Amino acid sequence: MSNLLVRYRKLLGRHHDAGEMPGYDKNELDTLAFLLMSARDYVYSHSVAGSDDAAATIRKAAATYKKFVAHGLRGAAGAETGPPSPPASLRKTPRVRGRKPEKP
Repeated sequence: MSNLLVRYRKLLGRHHDAGEMPGYDKNELDTLAFLLMSARDYVYSHSVAGSDDAAATIRKAAATYKKFVAHGLRGAAGAETGPPSPPASLRKTPRVRGRKPEKP
């Protein structure tokens, strides 16, 4: 596990230093690494290890894992639609059912 942690630290550090993780402080990278390692271990132990076709299960699990890391819970489709709308309580113009908000 310590070897995997070192690899995640390097990978996350490179992305952070390149400005690709603006919402995270450098001191949060270890926590992110542990989250990713835990998810990977859990998926393996509960899906792949008991599978009849481990190779196919690993490919499917890896694709989902990569999608989650790249796009979060919105998935790949969410990335195409742009950022989520702010909650109604933070919108400048309240929405009324059946009408589009007026443009300022």
